[in-house]
Amino acid sequence: MTIQLSDRFTYGKLIKFTLPSIAMMIFTSIYSVVDGFFVSNYAGKVAFSAVNLIMPFLMIVATVGFMFGAGGTAIVANAFGAGDKEKANRYFSLFVYVAFVLGVLFTILGFVFIRPIAALLGAKEELLEHCVVYGRIILTTLPFFVLQLVFQSFFVAAEKPGFGLFVTGAAGVANMVLDAFLVILLPLEYKLAGAAIATAVSQFIGGIIPVVYFSRKNSSILRLGKTSFYGKTIFKACTNGSSEFMNNVSMSIVGMLYNIQLLKFAGENGVAAYGVMMFVSMFFSAAFIGYSVGVAPVFAYHDGARNHDELKGLLKKSLRLLGVGGLVMVTAAQLLAVPLAQIFVGYDKELMNLTVSGFRIFAIAFPFMGFAIFGSGFFTALNDGLTSALIAFLRTLVFQLGSVLLLPMIWQIDGIWISIVVAEVMAVVLTAVVLVVKRKKYQYSAKGASYMNFKLVPVSQEDLTEYKKDMQEAFQKGIAAEVSDLDVEILPEKDIDIALSKKGAFAYKAVVNGEMVGGAIVVIDKEAQRNHLDFLYVKYGTQSRGVGQTIWKEVEKLHPDTKVWETVTPYFEKRNIHFYVNRCGFHIVEFFNPQHKDPDTSEDMVGGDFFFRFEKKMR
Repeated sequence: MTIQLSDRFTYGKLIKFTLPSIAMMIFTSIYSVVDGFFVSNYAGKVAFSAVNLIMPFLMIVATVGFMFGAGGTAIVANAFGAGDKEKANRYFSLFVYVAFVLGVLFTILGFVFIRPIAALLGAKEELLEHCVVYGRIILTTLPFFVLQLVFQSFFVAAEKPGFGLFVTGAAGVANMVLDAFLVILLPLEYKLAGAAIATAVSQFIGGIIPVVYFSRKNSSILRLGKTSFYGKTIFKACTNGSSEFMNNVSMSIVGMLYNIQLLKFAGENGVAAYGVMMFVSMFFSAAFIGYSVGVAPVFAYHDGARNHDELKGLLKKSLRLLGVGGLVMVTAAQLLAVPLAQIFVGYDKELMNLTVSGFRIFAIAFPFMGFAIFGSGFFTALNDGLTSALIAFLRTLVFQLGSVLLLPMIWQIDGIWISIVVAEVMAVVLTAVVLVVKRKKYQYSAKGASYMNFKLVPVSQEDLTEYKKDMQEAFQKGIAAEVSDLDVEILPEKDIDIALSKKGAFAYKAVVNGEMVGGAIVVIDKEAQRNHLDFLYVKYGTQSRGVGQTIWKEVEKLHPDTKVWETVTPYFEKRNIHFYVNRCGFHIVEFFNPQHKDPDTSEDMVGGDFFFRFEKKMR
């Protein structure tokens, strides 16, 4: 069964939904890792150092894709959560088009200035020429790599993470096959260029397939089409995604500084060893980044739907999963340090020993890394780009920059590896502080209606008159907001009485701080456990406070054996449709009309014969 953003997520469903994004990020990291493996083993140490030296610059140029992907996805998913599908698709198209144009512009600038930039990074003579050759070939398809990074996030928002994995997998396989063919078979002087061509082709594949898919009629909720220029929305996406932009730019800048420090303390061997660690850590950090990318649209959706209880549950589950994942990763890294180093630099014993000793220290950062990456992505999903950027900026630039400049003065080359661990620990402390400070603003740990002395209890005989009156008023004024010139009674008292008299009927009232604020009538089939919601109302004047959603959650808890919940609502009741689909997790499964009538719906009910039937499968 397809998992939707509006669903209520268990641990299993959360892992299943984010797994394609995790795999997608790992496949994306394969581009550099595969290049590194073939270049190191077949083109030599100098060519391998060139890839490590110029790669941070190339990633800076492509970072606009991360920015519009993460920042734009939060805006689009939020629009879907608020029930505006048309606006969501216009924003989606705008972000894709703008990202591609910027990718073309940055490609031109990068192609012109790559030589002086490589020289600035410390490349000379043969190393400089290798940097220029590799970089310019990669830049030829950079705009498509930007699109691939954009679509990595939007595939999740489109509820198609599996197809996103397929696209990234296809690009990754193409990269590996072409690397094996070109790097191994070409003469030595062309092997580095062959590796670059393989990556460039894979970037084109990863960008063009999503463009074709979203440009045509498809089964996702997103489609590329006509749009308008929304300057404020573009600015919002940029500020919202600024954390991802800052994160990648800062990481690249820090990577350059690490290379400079390593050249100073260990020469080309130091750069090569750091390159191996970066390639291997890509697999580990890609899991954290992939999870953050995968879960972000879910957070954004429920934030847009004002489903604060679900936000709280998702946050708790995410932090626990990240903690377990970090422990597994650090254990695996310690056990695999030697075989991983052998894969890349087994041909040089001195270089391999340096790589193993450094990686064992470096790997201690993995349990902390995930929390900081997630924290930044979490606030991006909540459209709080400033907070997200602050975490990313301090983590990847300030903390790491300060550490890598200071600690080598004390521990020499070991200080460079330790600096990564120290920076991640400080970033986790910062993330924890920000989560606590922001908890009331976003209500992911606030006590909503379900905690303000909320109770859902059976309706007593004494309450029945007030109960019916409140229900009738809520329905009357709710329909009046959708239908003009209304002069009929929407919910006659006899319809409530019919529902109350049904076999298996349960009537509940919602009480907050001693006041009745709503209620629900359900009909329970104890044998089939296919149960029906006849009425759910929130007292007029107390809407938009989470009461309705809390009522429904409590109803679900009171009847845990339910296999399927059913209900119906008129076609024009937009608020109800939004409530049941976007907030309670129901799905529309049937449309009643004059050619397909519902035998159980009264013919004199307002809405005529046009009704939607909803279902929510519980297990």
